[in-house]
Amino acid sequence: MKIFAIADIHVDGKNKNTAYQLPTKLMHHVAKEKDQCIVIFLGDVAQNLPLLHNYLKLFQNIPIQKLFVAGNHDVWVKEGPDSLLKYQLLLKEAVEDSGFHYLDSEPFIFNRIGFIGNIGWYDYSFKSLHSKIPENFKLLRKSTTQYIDWSELNELDYQEKELMAESFGNLFVLTSWNDRLYVRWDFSDAEFTKRCLNKIKMQFDQINQKVDKIVFCSHHVHFQEGVIFKNKAQWDFNNAFVGSKEIGNYVLSQKKVDLLLFAHTHERGVFKIDHRIPAYNPAYQSHKTDFMVIEYP
Repeated sequence: MKIFAIADIHVDGKNKNTAYQLPTKLMHHVAKEKDQCIVIFLGDVAQNLPLLHNYLKLFQNIPIQKLFVAGNHDVWVKEGPDSLLKYQLLLKEAVEDSGFHYLDSEPFIFNRIGFIGNIGWYDYSFKSLHSKIPENFKLLRKSTTQYIDWSELNELDYQEKELMAESFGNLFVLTSWNDRLYVRWDFSDAEFTKRCLNKIKMQFDQINQKVDKIVFCSHHVHFQEGVIFKNKAQWDFNNAFVGSKEIGNYVLSQKKVDLLLFAHTHERGVFKIDHRIPAYNPAYQSHKTDFMVIEYP
């Protein structure tokens, strides 16, 4: 089987031109062996739901199995319905109407291989324990404007999703995580992560006895090997929003899992998780404007 994986397309952003070449590329890839091919989108297609819907429909006539996992940008809302309604209902309807299977709702079985997928979310368990602050900058706690060291960042600071600094008397937003503006639901990040974990557990229970192998798919990263540390405060602060160690530990405890797919960091790569399970991040990048092709098993 060949798995064609892609993530973080962001067709409503800088990739809007080259991303529209992907349907033709996929058709070319699968022309000779479509019966043994699956395509998986690992989230962050578009914040705008009609745009996401219309984009996915471009793949509708490609005669292979198509799977979709939601990303955090896909559940962003500016106004109207909240993010939970969009995640559980509106996004599901748009994805399924486009001919894709919505893994966040139900697992998928193909030739006794199970595909389990979930947006994942984050609980700050991958926060960076140290990082380099730009020269002549001092960190500030947003809620109190007091000076702090990196080691003093706490859960409340990460809940703010914004890192402040001062340089020569001027205040700056050193970095921010825009889920704080566009994700609207009545959960803390830890609470929603727990909901995701419970859903993942239900999906494993649902298919474990029906399959020989399981591919776990998530937008967020739940494994230390996939977390990118750059020793730059502007990047490393946001590692708190990468994923959840608790989700990762549960997935690794499942004996039938032998392939992991994740996204979110925008850094394409191939990894070995827990020294035994192959993993792929098929990030869409300016120099990688095609699907990552994975021979499996």
